[in-house]
Amino acid sequence: MIEGFLPKGSNVVIVDDVCTSGGSLFAAIDAVVTAGSHVALVMVLLDRNQGGSEEIRRRGYPFYSVLEAGVDGKVVASRL
Repeated sequence: MIEGFLPKGSNVVIVDDVCTSGGSLFAAIDAVVTAGSHVALVMVLLDRNQGGSEEIRRRGYPFYSVLEAGVDGKVVASRL
């Protein structure tokens, strides 16, 4: 899950292409926390708005997406 050396206490940004349910992002978050580091930000290219981003925020992690899919399926730039 983690490539390269990660010193304990490091601030880490988790990056993925898409967030749907957040399953792969939660696995990455768990790996970083288990390694003794801090998740500073979770960032994806596309948030499908199917519950994953809300759960990530609910758990206290900052979340940012470049693009978002609306309920109509249209992809738009993310709101800041």
